[in-house]
Amino acid sequence: THEQLGRPACGFLEHTGYPCPTCGMTTAFSYVLHGRILLAFTTQPAGALGALACMVTAVGGMYYALTARAPARLVRLIRLVRRRRFWLAGLGLLLAAWLWCCLRTAIQMS
Repeated sequence: THEQLGRPACGFLEHTGYPCPTCGMTTAFSYVLHGRILLAFTTQPAGALGALACMVTAVGGMYYALTARAPARLVRLIRLVRRRRFWLAGLGLLLAAWLWCCLRTAIQMS
């Protein structure tokens, strides 16, 4: 998808034959925005979750802008983001998604 936007192909993929940790993120975001959630998760799970998180954050931001009151769940989420284990879980998710993409690529190559 990023190539359709005029961006170059992934250099990591071209040199190694395997995707980089963020390969497929743009495509997954695009799939989520077009309502193709399952396809987004099979393309790049971390990208699909990132897109859904952006959508939830946007809705929460609009609510806050219209009412001048932060939604309680959004406030709890902000507190969660400040914790180290949140970031470690995110890093683990990115690693698992990368391994998924590498496995999918290896299967397609064989």
